[in-house]
Amino acid sequence: QALKATPEARALQHLFFAERACAKVPGVDAKGAAPLDAVGVVGGGTMGRGIAMCFLDAGLPVTLVDVDDTAAAAAAAGIDATYRRSSAFKKGRLTEAALAAKLAKLAVASDVTALGGADLVVEAIYEDLEAKRAVFARLDGACPTAVLASNTSTLSIDAIADAVADPTRVVGTHFFSPANVMKLLENVRGARTGDAAVAAAMALGSVKIKILRRVRAESSRRPHRHRRDACSMA
Repeated sequence: QALKATPEARALQHLFFAERACAKVPGVDAKGAAPLDAVGVVGGGTMGRGIAMCFLDAGLPVTLVDVDDTAAAAAAAGIDATYRRSSAFKKGRLTEAALAAKLAKLAVASDVTALGGADLVVEAIYEDLEAKRAVFARLDGACPTAVLASNTSTLSIDAIADAVADPTRVVGTHFFSPANVMKLLENVRGARTGDAAVAAAMALGSVKIKILRRVRAESSRRPHRHRRDACSMA
């Protein structure tokens, strides 16, 4: 009984309710989000690989696209190597058979046309606005119905959304590095982001991928602001 009044107990209680509050956005029902049956990731660097692993760990088919076949193959090899370095694999919790089953759901490609069947695509290339806009312009034609998400940590979601015909399907999904380990997912709602895109982004957290989720308006985004946001949620 005495433990209930301790600072540690109060902190755990706060965390319990905060985790659940993060999943709720006024006016948006994440439970009503369209199902995610297949997802895509653009960019096979550290973040792109980690994000792909999040989806693989959730049992979702993933198509990862990089600049050419060599880079795409390297990304797949990097994901395999990361799993094999994990304590779960070394201690036998992740068996060879289980790893093979995960990797069987990973496809790699060098052209965004491979993402035509994706329900959601996460862009995870380097932080350059024009480069990201170019990716979204190509995704706009290749993925006419998918939710288009950017992993940007500092750039404007609204500016990125200018590259597509329907900006309501563009949303920010900022995974923290390493994405396959960190439990925080920051979702950013642009001025024109639609409810369906917000619901899809928030639903990522209930697919097991992330525990802590929050959504905030594009207007509150500032360079490196996410560092303070992350600390405030701890």
